[in-house]
Amino acid sequence: MAAPAVPNVRLPTTCRGLRVLEHLYLQPFVSVSGIQSATRTNFPAANRLVARLVDLGLLEEITGDRRNRVYRYTPYLQILEPNTP
Repeated sequence: MAAPAVPNVRLPTTCRGLRVLEHLYLQPFVSVSGIQSATRTNFPAANRLVARLVDLGLLEEITGDRRNRVYRYTPYLQILEPNTP
């Protein structure tokens, strides 16, 4: 049986991107400020990284607000709680 095809998705490959992914396993609900602290970077850089992860479908914004947004690491939570949409 052939292995399933891996989608051609370019993940963040910088150390900051890897730090964020490690952080998300410990805290699957995050804010841009939380990502800023985890990556030890400035707010605009953290915001761009969060936007990239949203575009890749790894993070989902759950507050609906323009400020103080909270994101969830949906794929990880779906593994832990299979009945979650």
